Amino acid sequence: MPVLLRAPRAAVVGARAHLPRWRALVAAHEAQSSGDTDGSGALLARLRFCPRVAHGSLLALLRVGDGFLDPFPWGAGVTSAESLEACLPVVTLPPALTVLQLALGQ
Repeated sequence: MPVLLRAPRAAVVGARAHLPRWRALVAAHEAQSSGDTDGSGALLARLRFCPRVAHGSLLALLRVGDGFLDPFPWGAGVTSAESLEACLPVVTLPPALTVLQLALGQ
């Protein structure tokens, strides 16, 4: 959530499978901060989720992004390396990861 709060024009693009978790996080934050309990606020409108894409489409998406969020709690591994190859900075939270800190090492 801090990324969306600190970058008011930012949007998060992610895999559709993660949408329920993001919706819950955003709804909880908005309920705490503004009393909006239905999750339909401004932060939720900045989330974009898509179905699984072919590898080439993923690489094209990485090339147009401004940053890549290392997914918590798993870590991105190969996708972090592909992001760096596309000159896309990777944002990671090393102390919170439960697996090897691949993005930090890369």
